[in-house]
Amino acid sequence: MPIRYNITDGATPAHADMLLKFRVPDVVETLMLNQLAGQTIPLVLTGETVDGTSFRGQDSVLLLGNIEKECHANFDCDADVDGSDALTFKHSFGRSRVTNPCSDADPCDGDFDKDSDVDGNDAFTFKGSFGTVLYWPIQNR
Repeated sequence: MPIRYNITDGATPAHADMLLKFRVPDVVETLMLNQLAGQTIPLVLTGETVDGTSFRGQDSVLLLGNIEKECHANFDCDADVDGSDALTFKHSFGRSRVTNPCSDADPCDGDFDKDSDVDGNDAFTFKGSFGTVLYWPIQNR
């Protein structure tokens, strides 16, 4: 499922613009793209709008880098560290081994120092990344 979308009406439904943003790690995991690192592959998106209009989009992408490392404080992996990432960090802030512990099944967004909590040390790291614009781990060609 897209994490964000924007549909701009054109003169006709056939000319409407649709922008969908997905969490890169979710796409990588679902499509098992880590196994294809270094390759350029076509990605095809098909679907149907609520009113039954079909759509199809395709682009070639070059698969690069370690997704987890590349996204870091960019929790939604949309190429910038902004307010939506701050909101995600805020929801995990205060988690500790005692209060709502981090686990593999329920990881903490923002446990940058990997000490199983999200505290002031992690906030300092997040603050250093806030406002940066990153390169996509998967880049359009």
